[in-house]
Amino acid sequence: MVAAALIADLAGLLALTLCWWGASGEVRLHDQVPWLNGAVLALVGTGLVNGLAVASGRRAVTNRARDLLGPGHPGAAMS
Repeated sequence: MVAAALIADLAGLLALTLCWWGASGEVRLHDQVPWLNGAVLALVGTGLVNGLAVASGRRAVTNRARDLLGPGHPGAAMS
């Protein structure tokens, strides 16, 4: 999952760079809005993938703690 998050981060950075470059060549706000929409979409997509990676890591740590400490131990709380 870490590799997927890294790839998504790089893709998001590339998309943000392209949207910035595209918007910088436009003078009117009306022409910049599609580039802004693309940048927002890139940020939301990257944030979603990173959130899923964090949730997956937290789940793995919780499962490992439960395996090591036992299901009744407070440090292995299920969530």
